Amino acid sequence: MTNRISWNKDLIVSEIKKMKSEGFPLNASYVMNNNSKLYGAARKHFNSWKNAVEASGFPYDEINLRSQENKWSKEKIVDEIHKLARMGEPLNSDYVQKHHTKLHSAAQRYFSSWGEAVEDAGYNYDEIKGIKWSEESIIEEILVLNEKGEDLSSSTMQKKNMPLFQAGCRIFGSWKEAVIAAGLDYDGFRKQKEWTKERVLEEIRLFINEHNCSSTGVISKEYGALYQAARRNFKNLSWAEIITLATQETEQ
Repeated sequence: MTNRISWNKDLIVSEIKKMKSEGFPLNASYVMNNNSKLYGAARKHFNSWKNAVEASGFPYDEINLRSQENKWSKEKIVDEIHKLARMGEPLNSDYVQKHHTKLHSAAQRYFSSWGEAVEDAGYNYDEIKGIKWSEESIIEEILVLNEKGEDLSSSTMQKKNMPLFQAGCRIFGSWKEAVIAAGLDYDGFRKQKEWTKERVLEEIRLFINEHNCSSTGVISKEYGALYQAARRNFKNLSWAEIITLATQETEQ
């Protein structure tokens, strides 16, 4: 069992210097996604990540990605997508996430999904994925999932099968109408989760384990119900502190 770290300012500064010496980025988004415990502790003891970095002797403006030439914007993301297309590279999510991680992450921050970024660049993402959704194909997929005993509630589908969920909403007007069109009783699948603090923390841990990411942007887009429940249950905590609370429980 891992011992819980007793964070203090000296230890935080030491860890930041260690990261710098080993060549790791020190911008807030990277640390929040890859070392949420350090990020949360820095916010707690120094009031902000920037203050912690500068207390360690590094000028934050020089390392902050937002002040560098590769500052992301919707326009730059679309330009990068066009460049990939011109070079003949695949534009599907799995390929880009593996080979162009920063672009994929930026797209998820600035758009609701990678697919939306591709659509905004003027491409048909369903065709890129090899999927041409129709009423018939959506209904068929819903029935296949139902036969497998899958949870067809809106919240679960948004978390586990966003392409099908988005196609159902687009073609039928809502996910509920898509399920009804398949001849199924939507109310039988609909789940009203009781979002207790314990359940919120458990769901956050599961999400981080599955996606290796704790970014507020990613969770709010991929699992909006969880994000909103976390904000309601932990009103006085920052997102980094919520993540720290969730991950620390596994160490106790």
